[in-house]
Amino acid sequence: MAYLDDIGLLITTSAVAGGATGWPLYLGHLPDSSAIGDKAVAVLGTAGFPSHARVSLERPGLQVLVRGEPINQTSTGYQDAEARAVLIDHAIHAYVGTPDGAGSRVAGVWNESGPAFAGFDESERPMFSANYRVWREST
Repeated sequence: MAYLDDIGLLITTSAVAGGATGWPLYLGHLPDSSAIGDKAVAVLGTAGFPSHARVSLERPGLQVLVRGEPINQTSTGYQDAEARAVLIDHAIHAYVGTPDGAGSRVAGVWNESGPAFAGFDESERPMFSANYRVWREST
């Protein structure tokens, strides 16, 4: 889960989610909607690739979900969620660096798909999804 912390810190320090952005950031899950507002961003771990032999390199997968406000006649929830997903993509795609400064370095983050519309949830809130490949190494 350490790489989720790294990516979460990167997203927060880029001011595209978390903090005072109005888009709460959750690592490893998207809480039940009764516990949070409509807008939300989740960073989830997904299956990756095996580590390289003889090299200290992890290659996990990553998915970012962005949920917007419910759709109605005057809502901009769809557009807002899509725009937020694009901002997050710009913050993390092709990132290389050490977001936490302690013991690991992100050797690269690459977008594999998305952000793409993933449908509406049960409350008519738009969901966008993007999938990434992360390379992370010990320093």
